[in-house]
Order: sequence, then C-alpha cells, then structure tokens
Amino acid sequence: MLRFLRWCWRSLPIPSSLREWVDRFYLYPKLPCLTGPRDGNSGPLTILGYFHSGLGIGEAARQQVLALRHAGISHAWMDVSHVQGIRDLEDQRFTGVPAFPGTGPILVHVNASETGRILKYFPPRNLTRRPIIGFWAWELNRPPLDWWRAFQYLDELWVPSEFVAEVFRPASPVPVRTVPIPVQRPPTEGLGRIDFGIPEGTCLFLCMADGRSDLARKNISGSIRAFKMAHGDNPKAVLVVKLHHADFYMAEFRSLQGEMQGARNIRLLTQFLSSPAIGDLIRVSDIFVSLHRAEGFSLPLAQAMLLGKPVIATAYSGNMTFMNQRVARLIDYSLVPVRSSRRVYARIPGAVWADANLDQAASAMKELASIPALRTELGRAGREFAEGILAPERFLEALSPWVEHSGE
Repeated sequence: MLRFLRWCWRSLPIPSSLREWVDRFYLYPKLPCLTGPRDGNSGPLTILGYFHSGLGIGEAARQQVLALRHAGISHAWMDVSHVQGIRDLEDQRFTGVPAFPGTGPILVHVNASETGRILKYFPPRNLTRRPIIGFWAWELNRPPLDWWRAFQYLDELWVPSEFVAEVFRPASPVPVRTVPIPVQRPPTEGLGRIDFGIPEGTCLFLCMADGRSDLARKNISGSIRAFKMAHGDNPKAVLVVKLHHADFYMAEFRSLQGEMQGARNIRLLTQFLSSPAIGDLIRVSDIFVSLHRAEGFSLPLAQAMLLGKPVIATAYSGNMTFMNQRVARLIDYSLVPVRSSRRVYARIPGAVWADANLDQAASAMKELASIPALRTELGRAGREFAEGILAPERFLEALSPWVEHSGE
C-alpha cells in the first residue's frame, strides 16, 4: 500500500496546496521531544538507516557501521527501510532487531525529506536530549525547495562530498561537515563472467544505475551512445548495463531499451543481485563507465576504483572527492538546465547539471580497450588514490567528538 501511495504522489497531478500541506505536517512534523537541550553525548552512537535497501544511501549506512565494527567502537544500528516502504535487500550482515540504546548521539542516515518521518516513528523517550546528526545525499547545484525545514531536527549536518557541502552550507543554521563515506571493497560470491552470461575474451565495459535514483541523471543513455560511437557492433567489446528497479520510471526505461535494441554487444541485466554479486560483476569487468549528469558521491565508482578498475567518469560533482585527471579518465562537460521526471529535481529554479562530451568519452573507451597495460596502470593509480581518500580513519575522526571510544 505504501509503495502504491508513493507512486500516486510521484505520478499524479496533485494540487500544489495539498502537496504543501503534506510537506509541512507529514514530512516535516513538529517533534516536541527535540525542542529541549540535547547534550546527551554519553553512550554509544546509534545509526538509523536503510540497512535493507539497495539504494546508495542504504549502502553508505552499511559502510559506516562496518567501519565502526572493524575499529571496535561501541555503536548501535536500526534499520528503517520498512518505514519508507523500500525494504528490498536482505543483507545477512545486518540481521535481527537490535535494542534502541537510551543514550548517546544519533546519526540519521536518511535524506532531509525523510528525517522527520523517521524520527517520529520512534517513541519520544528514545530521542529526548540526544544530539542528532543528519547525513544527507544530494546531487544538484541548488538545494531542494523544502529541505531547509529538516534543519530543525539537527545539531550538525554531514554530507559525503564538498560538492554537496557547498550546496547546503550557505543557508544552514547548523555546522555542515564533509565526511566521505568509508567505502570498502565489496564482498564476493565468487561469480565469474559465465554466471552473468558474459563471454570470455572480450573487453567488458560496465555501467549501472538504480531506477529510483533517476535514469536521466545517471545518463545511461550517454554511456550507450558513447559505446556505440567507440565500438559499433564489434563483438570483442561488450557493454553491460546493470539496472536495479529498472521500471521505476517506465518511460525512461523503455527509451533505454529502444537505444539498446539490435546491439548484440550490449547486454541489459535487470535481475536482482546481492551486494556480493554486484561486487563480482564489477570484478569481472575491465572498465567502469559513469557519464552521469550529477552525483552526490557515487558509491559504484568508488567501489570500482577500490577494486583496481579503470574508470571513465564525468568530471563533475561528488565523484571528484576521490578522483582526478591522474587516476581516472575524466570527461569534460557543459552545464545545462535540469530536465527530469523527478519532481524534486524538476521544480528547482536555476538548477543545472552536466552534459558529458560523448566524443571525448568514446575516445577514452577506444583507448582503454586497445591498451591493456594502460588499464592496469590507471586501475592501480585509482585504487591507491581512493584508498587514501576513503580510508575509514577519516570517518572515525569526524565521529571523535560524538562517540565513546570503548570496545564493543
């Protein structure tokens, strides 16, 4: 039922006055338990997040908890995927329903428009006097029109890249801190190319996206067109397009299907894959491609670099946190007005995003496909650079004022 209501909200012509009312009283409710002093730092950190969702913000929360586990820092975590109706991934590393600690700061690893609803889900006694840190992901150069309302819940805001920080810092009433996600190499199921139906002996390009994150923003179409320009129907070069929730915006998905139709060296994968299987899909690829229009961070690019894969990426937005011209094939771009099916993007005045240079991307695809030694060297340089930027120590350092450093 919740998913159906979300579809109606996203797709139907609902009057703006009703949307405003829902925004004010449903998405951003007043929470009296948060109006008093919040100085209860003593106690373990609790992370609220989408631990059983395939969305990137769910994976980011998982990465943070894994970093805390590895460091032996006391903490707790609570899955809230079911509250938003987005529970679509069963991660065995996050099973059971842990108890909600009564003290200590809370890191709310959901976006602004979800923060109030998530906090309202818990009894006031779980929140009273506890400092609250928000962790938001955002992709455009302008903030959403109503996200400022969520600042009422926060003592501090964390974002995964300086690109996002520059969007929120000018108007934020609380400190804004850039805290890169402590990305680790994904686990493995030991899958090979044969398990994905991919032929051996080919140069394999990989691009991926979650349909819920907006296929226009991910610009999978651009990756397909650049690949065709570079390799035509050459069977020695293969592009795999991995889409999760591919039909979330059906019109965009059908458009992509049309672009791939008849191309025998382009493979579309839409079946559900676990986190280890996704890791294996990246491992069996030769080159990872993201001609995105805008990213708040881009976990897939980070994971590909940590696995030593050379990447071709738009030289714009959050991914520039962990890459540069020396360690990646960065593609030039022009900034153009945002055109999107997502209401949260489409209604922002003056918002722009990147239009990657497809001729340059095609040249990079040709170069990397033809020089295996260059792929190896670029992958090595990218892995070493990303390991330094995304090291868990940076996340733990940001936590140091907020947590007790006792063992679990």
